[in-house]
Amino acid sequence: MTRVKILKISALVLGTVLIIVSNLWPYWQRESPEPTQEDLVSVLPGATRFQFHSDPVSYYQGFFPDGRSAGLAFVTSQVPPKIPGFTSEISILVGMTPTGAISRLEILHQQETPTYFRMVLDSGLLPSFLGIDLKSGFPEVDAVSGATISSQAIIQDL
Repeated sequence: MTRVKILKISALVLGTVLIIVSNLWPYWQRESPEPTQEDLVSVLPGATRFQFHSDPVSYYQGFFPDGRSAGLAFVTSQVPPKIPGFTSEISILVGMTPTGAISRLEILHQQETPTYFRMVLDSGLLPSFLGIDLKSGFPEVDAVSGATISSQAIIQDL
């Protein structure tokens, strides 16, 4: 009888540890995705050449064919501080015009609950950031009801 109790307790402990590890795994992986050429072109339309910079933070400078600056792009997960969503960090590729306005946003990676993240995408939260001039300050943006943690993470990250 004692062996059966030990086996049950061991199975319970092992199951608990596996659940905890599976929930923490995304935080341990924390590798930030690198944008592809297509991703960069999607947030800096018309740019044909990109130059990577990493001092003091990582960003990409885009150039039009004639050599003029098309703007800058950066991945939010590569710029401190780290902002966790409900499940893990949300990596957003942000395109900025040469004048400092947000031109486009592209979700590169997220592991949020699909139903709630779909609510964020369908709410129009991301398009509400387009055209914001970062030099003028960041306006107050409301979180998406029902997907509060994910939407707040996006707002804080941007």
